[in-house]
Amino acid sequence: MAIRFSYRLLVLLSLALSAMLPASAARLVVGGQVLDAADGRPLAGATVAVFDDGGEVVGTDDTDAEGVWAVPVDWAHCHLKAPPGGKGLFSTVTGVVLWPFRMVSDIVVTPASSAIKGAIKAAGGAAAAGVGVAAAAGAGPVAAAAAGAAARTVGSYAAEQVVGDPDEDLDQKMKPLQSSRGATGQVRVRVWKKGFQDYTGVTGVYLLSSIRMEEDRHAPLALTDAVHLARSGSGLTSSAPVRFGWFRRVEADPAVAPGGSRVRLSAEITLPREVGSGVWMIARNLTTRKDYVMIHAGGDLWHADLDAPERGPFRNHEIAIVAYRSPLEDGGRDRGAEGRLERQGAFDPKKPFPVDPALLLCRNRGYTVVTVTRPEKRR
Repeated sequence: MAIRFSYRLLVLLSLALSAMLPASAARLVVGGQVLDAADGRPLAGATVAVFDDGGEVVGTDDTDAEGVWAVPVDWAHCHLKAPPGGKGLFSTVTGVVLWPFRMVSDIVVTPASSAIKGAIKAAGGAAAAGVGVAAAAGAGPVAAAAAGAAARTVGSYAAEQVVGDPDEDLDQKMKPLQSSRGATGQVRVRVWKKGFQDYTGVTGVYLLSSIRMEEDRHAPLALTDAVHLARSGSGLTSSAPVRFGWFRRVEADPAVAPGGSRVRLSAEITLPREVGSGVWMIARNLTTRKDYVMIHAGGDLWHADLDAPERGPFRNHEIAIVAYRSPLEDGGRDRGAEGRLERQGAFDPKKPFPVDPALLLCRNRGYTVVTVTRPEKRR
């Protein structure tokens, strides 16, 4: 079942009550989906609590009918670094993320704890009235569901953040976790629903995008891997598997090819629907330094035809594949972005793969080896 993200946290961005804060910090909205581990169906009414590295709760939300949750957090809670404020220029997130020009950093503030009750409830009506113009930067079901879902968030956010979950086990659920430093792009969460096993662990950011709030105002959004809750007493275990952006299979046919012949390269990877157009998948022969654009063959399958060099070198040729979304307005291939990814080590199997959810669509590099032999002698 395709994961749908409703961007229901749009309205939280409009709750920026800056006048009430002595200081504000650059923030983003982080969200995802909770699914039934048995059949992949969305789970409504599950509670998600987001924790910081110190183990303290920084925000909660209950999932809607599509199993969607979203919470405004600091960039550090996703172990990401905010881009330059208001400029939208290329920057880095923990040293690796390149920001497309369309991305900007808005200020999202949270009222001080002493004023949170009145502040959020007072702002709720005005915020809900203004979300009619809200739209996702992408297309498809996400944009269509954005305005209505965002309006629903106001009441639930006020109730959950101020009043709290009526669950009698709430105090236990909200107890601080053990301090732990997450990896880049990881968010610490606890997810629970009556009749299901809790999930306590991390879920990873697979895509950074933007939400258009007004004509020229955007806000950053981090989408995370779905959490799969297993029913109590079942043989399954609650988990947050990596589904998007992971090369599951890369094959070269033939794997041993005489110089001058053609090799069909195939790769399987699931990409998020929110990306839209501008997807580029590049296969690079690390021996010859030649690049090949892979073509989408349907579903999760991509293909490219590689040339086995007729004059060698006759040895193993390492092939690395990277998928990214173009930062160009027209979605065209951006060789400059590819060069930056190369400098970061995205194509180099000897280096750790960079975490770059603003640009990269893959979270590992595709990799295979083609053995090039001398051409067969012609009779």
